[in-house]
Parts: sequence; structure tokens; C-alpha cells
Amino acid sequence: YIKGALPPQEIRNRLMTEGSEFEKSLITYLEAVHVGEFHNGDLATMQAKYPVPTDTNSTYQNPTLMMPVPPPSWCKDKKCSECKRCVQRANWWSNFWETTDDLMVKSNIHTHHQAYEPTAKDRKAAVTKGLKTKYKGAKGCRNKDGICMARFPREIFPESVVDYSDGSLNVKKLESDINNVTPMLTYCLRCNTDVTSLLSGTAIKAIVAYISDYVSKASLKSYQVFSSMYDVLHQNEDPLSADFKRTDKCRRILMKIVNALSTKMEIGGPMAAMYLLDNPDRYTSHNFTVFWWRNYVSEVRRAWYKADSDAQEDVPSDLDDSDDESDSDAEEVDEETFLDKVVLTKSNQKIIGASAVDDYKHRPEDLSSMSLYEWIQCAKRVKRTPAQATKFQAEVDAEAELPIIMPSEDVEMEDAMRDKDGDNIFSRPFAPDHPLYLTHYVRIYKLNVNTTVPNFVGGPLPRRDAGDRGYYCCTMLTLFKPWRSGIELKESIMDWETAYNLHNFFPRESELMNNFNIRYECNDARDDHYATLKKKIREHDAYLGDEDDDLNDFDGVNEDITADDNGEGPNYSLPGPLDRAQAKKMTAMRNMMTAAEWLSTMPGLEKPVPQFQPDQSLNPPRWRALISELRESVANIRLKNLPAIRSGKLAKPTPDTVEVLESEYFSRKFRARQAEAHVLIDSTVTVFTLNKDQERAFRVVANHA
Repeated sequence: YIKGALPPQEIRNRLMTEGSEFEKSLITYLEAVHVGEFHNGDLATMQAKYPVPTDTNSTYQNPTLMMPVPPPSWCKDKKCSECKRCVQRANWWSNFWETTDDLMVKSNIHTHHQAYEPTAKDRKAAVTKGLKTKYKGAKGCRNKDGICMARFPREIFPESVVDYSDGSLNVKKLESDINNVTPMLTYCLRCNTDVTSLLSGTAIKAIVAYISDYVSKASLKSYQVFSSMYDVLHQNEDPLSADFKRTDKCRRILMKIVNALSTKMEIGGPMAAMYLLDNPDRYTSHNFTVFWWRNYVSEVRRAWYKADSDAQEDVPSDLDDSDDESDSDAEEVDEETFLDKVVLTKSNQKIIGASAVDDYKHRPEDLSSMSLYEWIQCAKRVKRTPAQATKFQAEVDAEAELPIIMPSEDVEMEDAMRDKDGDNIFSRPFAPDHPLYLTHYVRIYKLNVNTTVPNFVGGPLPRRDAGDRGYYCCTMLTLFKPWRSGIELKESIMDWETAYNLHNFFPRESELMNNFNIRYECNDARDDHYATLKKKIREHDAYLGDEDDDLNDFDGVNEDITADDNGEGPNYSLPGPLDRAQAKKMTAMRNMMTAAEWLSTMPGLEKPVPQFQPDQSLNPPRWRALISELRESVANIRLKNLPAIRSGKLAKPTPDTVEVLESEYFSRKFRARQAEAHVLIDSTVTVFTLNKDQERAFRVVANHA
């Protein structure tokens, strides 16, 4: 989290004390750094004072087209107020507030606009200009129900108010049609700005997601990717006919596809400006390293699972009360939950599998007290050069031949592994049990503790206030308690929560665990603007389809980002608004039918349903054969009273008369009598390359035609 800043929940806890000095200081600070009103009057006064100039010869200078004027130098005498510098500074501040008010009138006042539907004239003009895409009208801020998707007008607060029941704070705001601004920022940037205070976990998640999406832009949709690939392949219908090698042909096609995708990628304005000005695309005070935390937790749990399995095998069979089902579940957990990926490397004509978990488990002996979190920050695995590997192999072989290692030799080896920066950066060999002991070593950067932040990937960390408490305790112990095997983290008679409570975490580790939970703390519904808009639309009885369209037009934060999740992803099993509405209608209809006694039964009318029991039990093939025989007998009964056919050939059919057919004709296995028909049917199937289902349907129709 931000260094020196209090978490939102702690701020609220302090604000719940009425009249505290913290409350006064915080309100004074917030009202100074961002305001929701003009400095020299209300909105009507400012609009009358700074109208839009109509005369091109006017001496008025538009502040949005001017550069900011820097302030004059300070007067060294703090008590002076009449010297030249003091007068100049007072005039500058007066001009500063007038310019800021003028800028806010020009750029910060929100005006409602309804979506503009293009007329026939507009569409005709678009066709004349040769526009290939369908012409669309201007996008307004109001939806079909008149609700402003930009959340204007805003709520007005004559003064800053604290709700002492939950510690929420509403900062002073006197104008409903402008957003909050920082006057100094407006004066410097000369454009529309929006400044807010992050006083809830919801606001923090929303602003981080919004800024990231605004700067980097989202990736292309799947249909856009396939459309670009189709266009490239369609323009190069026969790419392999050119006089190039097969690899060159494939490379050219892939290059064209990549170039086509690049032209459709969106790049944010700030990022484009950074590239054009040859500036870095990010400015950070810390470095970030990827940390796949689940692999380490799985290693710890795997160790205890194996220990429990071994203990279970030692129990005599007559004392084991567990059933086969529980054993099968345990085997499934062992296969699915504890899977880990390793990197295969070739060393000395051998294939060796090693993972990042092995680096921590087999770390040097003098780093035994280092926690996993510190290891991720400071440690880096380095590969030895061939010369270093040969020399180290010789040292290991010589060391194995000596029964006792003299202390002086230990000092020489340690000095040889020490880098130029002394104690801040040093190198150590892994433990001999490490799969890459002979080819790699670890380099420790101690100063990275203050400059490197682990980037947790592989899913959100478990929560301490929701979900599986044991899994959370196991994860925190894995991160902050040194271990080489998961067995070392707790006693066999303890559960994970007991071991967690007995361990003494350092203050910094406790602070980190508190920061892990910030995204779930202090979630305020008023900061979830997406949910607020959704509620307003429901209040106006907007049906579901239009509601989704309006919300998709909102240039805000996705609902999944601002929603209060439990760290385990969204729960798609919960009913949505359409399901709840349908259930409500069904409940109302059931109540009406119950009141009308439609669902009540009259005594004496209940008839027991007899249970069917077949006369004989047959397997599926026998049942199918029996049904086929009965179907054939039914067909024969239908033809029993028909006159017998005297000749083997049917007479020429007379139009519009009843034709007498054989019993086989009513079977799906019937085949046409003419050999030419069979040849025609087979050739049709081959020419049109019918699949299995198409061929079956076609043969049934063709044979009966």
C-alpha cells in the first residue's frame, strides 16, 4: 500500500470518535486539496462573469489557450505584507482564483445531452462521403429513461459531514453540475480534471482498474482477432504458390496477420505520448517480481498430505474406520490439488527437473532464517559458466575426500562467493540436495527488501475474514515463517489456525497481512457507481435488454472489478435479476392458485399410482431385438387383410391412387430395389461429402423415394 498512508478501514475507525483532532485535521486537509464549488461565487454568478466571447476582436484571453503564469518569489520577512514582492504575490493569488474559476466554467460544467439519432439526410451524406461503416449519431449522456450515465447532478453537502456509525465521510460540495477538482491542478493543466479521495476499498479498486484500462486499453476481442486473420488469408488465397520456401511462406503469412492485428490495437493517449516523446511507459519507485504463490502452498500441503497418508497406512485395518469413498476422494485431492510444474534441464547428459520451490527448500544453510516473502524479494538463481561449473565440481570432489573441513577453507569459499558490494550483495551455493547444485547458485540482494514488491499471480490470496480459515493460516505461515519442509510449520497435533495464532509475526509482516485485505475492507456502496446507475435504471422500470445496453455505454469500471468478491472469483450460481423476477412471478401465481384452492386435493379422489414391474429382465440388446420383432409383427397384422400380390413386380402406379406397399417399406432398413438407385445414392454421398448424420438422413429419404 502507499507508504505513510493509513488504510481506509483505519481511517474510518478513527473517524468514529466524534470531535477528534484527527477528524478536524482530515477535513481541513481534504477541503484544501479538492473542492466542489467555485472560489468567488456560485455557478450562475460565474457564468455571467465569464461568458463565451462572441467578438473576435475582443481583448479577452481564453485561459484554456494560455500557459500558466508562475508565482513570484517569496518575501523573506514573514510579517511583511506591503513590500513589492508581497503585493505581487497577493495579485498573483487573486489572478490565480479568477483564472481557476474561468477554467472551471469553460471545462468542468456538465451539460446533459440526449443521444442524437441520425436523420435520412445524415445517412445520405455519409454514403456520399464513401463511409463504409453505418453512420451513427452522437452519443449523449442520457439513456432512454433520462438518467445521466455520467452521474450528474451530484449530491450537494453544505459542509463536510461524518457518519459516526460507520466512519464514512462526505466532503463539502456546493455545486451539483461540476466534479471535484484541485485548484492548483486545474490552473496548471488548463483542462477538465476529476479529483476524488480514496476513502473506501471500493473506490481504490475502481480507480486502479479505470486508470490501468485507460492508459493501456483492453486487448482485442476474439471476433476482431478472427476477422483480421480471415481478411489476411482471404487476400492471400493461395499463399503457398509463390516461389518461397515453406518456412518463409508461413513466416510471411504470420507477419501479415500480426501487422493487421497491430493496426486494430487501441493505444491510450498518455502511452502514445510517452512513446512519441521517447519517455518510459511507466514511472515506479519499486521493482516487481512475479510470485506464483500457490506452488509453495501446495508443496506445504503436499508434505502434510503424505505424512497423514503414511500415518493412515500404519493404522491396523481393524482400527481403520474410513470407508473406500473417503480414500478415493483423498486420492483425487492428491492428483488435482497438488500438481506442480517443473522446468526440465539437461546437465551432464541427464534430464533434471527443478522448480522455484526447490530453490527455497534447498537454500543455503546461513539463510535458514529467511522467510519465503523475503526470499522472493532478494534471491535470484544464477547459472554458472562452464569454467565455474568445472572448478566448483573439483572443489566438491576434493571436499568429499576430506574427513574434516578446516575453518580457513570455509572462509576462503565464502570470500570467493562474495561480490564487490560486500554484505549487500553476496552469492551462496545451494544445498547439496538441490537438483541444480552443481550448475547454479543463488545471489542475494539484501537491499531489495525495500525496493522490490512480489506480484502475486495464480489467483487471489485467501481472505482472513471469509472462506477457508485453515487455508488462509497455512498460506500466511508459508509466506512469513521460514521452512524447508511443510512439516516444520506446525505440530502434528495442531491445526493450521492454532499454529498461526502461536507464531509471532514481525510488525512488518503483520502490516503486509493487513494490506492483503485492503481490497476487501471498507466496501462502500456509494462508491460503486456502476451499481448506483443500475439501481436507478431499475427504479425507472427499464427492461433487461435496454438496461444492459445503457450500462455497456457507461465509460466507467466493470462490475466484476468493483464488486465485493471473496477472493475465489465470481459466483455464477447465484440467481440474476431475470431469475429473481421470474421466481417472484411464480411465487405470486402459486399464492393465487393456493388461495383459489386449485392446489388442494379433495378427499377420496387420490388414486395410488401402480408401480410397473416388467415380466422379465433382459439386457439392452435383447430388448432391442424383442421390440424389432414386435414392430415387424404389427406391420404384418396391418397387411393381413390386404389382397396378396400375384406377381413379384408391382404394377405401374396409377396417379392419385393408393399404392400397396410391402411390409419392409415401413422399416428404416428398407433399401431401394434398383441397383442404379444404389449407385446414384453412393455417388451423391461422395460428391457432397456428407457427414455421418447427413448420410443417414439422406439414405432414409432416398431409399424411400
